[in-house]
Amino acid sequence: MHSSSLSCAALLAALSLVAPACLAAPAYQLVDLGPNTSATSLNANANVLGERNGKVARYFGGQWHSVPSVIAGAALNDAGQVAGTLMDKQSSLATSAWWSKAAGAVEIAPLGTGESHAHAISGNGTVVGTGILDPVWGSIYAFKYQDGKLTRLSCLVPTSGCDARGVNDAGQITGATQVPYSGSHAFLYDPTVGFWRELGTLGGRSSIGMAINAAGHVVGNADVADGVNHHAFFFDGTTMIDLGAPDGGSSFATALNDHDAVVGGMVDAAGTPSAFFYKGGKMHDLASLVDNAAGWTFVQATAINAKGQIAGNGLLDGVPHAFLLDKRN
Repeated sequence: MHSSSLSCAALLAALSLVAPACLAAPAYQLVDLGPNTSATSLNANANVLGERNGKVARYFGGQWHSVPSVIAGAALNDAGQVAGTLMDKQSSLATSAWWSKAAGAVEIAPLGTGESHAHAISGNGTVVGTGILDPVWGSIYAFKYQDGKLTRLSCLVPTSGCDARGVNDAGQITGATQVPYSGSHAFLYDPTVGFWRELGTLGGRSSIGMAINAAGHVVGNADVADGVNHHAFFFDGTTMIDLGAPDGGSSFATALNDHDAVVGGMVDAAGTPSAFFYKGGKMHDLASLVDNAAGWTFVQATAINAKGQIAGNGLLDGVPHAFLLDKRN
């Protein structure tokens, strides 16, 4: 959606919000990160992890800088460390990796003979992700990599698989765990007590946690009762809260910060994508918050830091462009 064609009144009608939501929302200034770029992660220093011309790179200082050997970048922490994927030269399988400028790419050796993929990295360098024990028989496992040691996480149901997607500095982890006679459900794992908490769904079959903040609050997406669509959710430590979606459409949350501001994407009934910002019980179409967005379609917001800066992906005159949004003074 273009901000020039979306009025506040139309946004309110589409998302069933109250009028003050548009007035109270923050306004953002857009930084175009260039053509044929994408963004996956953002740190406190406004460094962006993504791709430029199909190659993993970090954006800072006004330009892109390559991340050698890594073929897919998943997450970036404040120290500039990257969790991602590289190609094992012997097996030709994708395997998880931890990268820093000083050390380069360090392979995280998988537990089995299948692929593994890192999904998140904490501020202290702990990486979490998902692997396949055997490429023929499957068996999905979640892992934690810390201080050079890989640990398999015991799933909520020991005989079922699980998937780790987010981790905070306290070592709390979220993702999805398979549930017997159902689908996969979002979980919250606390290592201090060894406790797994199943977060449930929004009336449908499955859900997944995608990110977790310092308070242990989780965002992700969950199936709704119609069996067709899924909605973004925010778990506040007690309740899974439905963040809503356009009528007949779906939404998904990708990230949150320590102030419980949430970002993600949504698709309306016609299949048109847009990015969203959620805070204080209000969901906003991201395009309505940006003051210099002529020609842009915001497809998805992928990251938000403590300062409220947002990274994501869109189209500028039909060409893929990553973006960085900074709060307007």
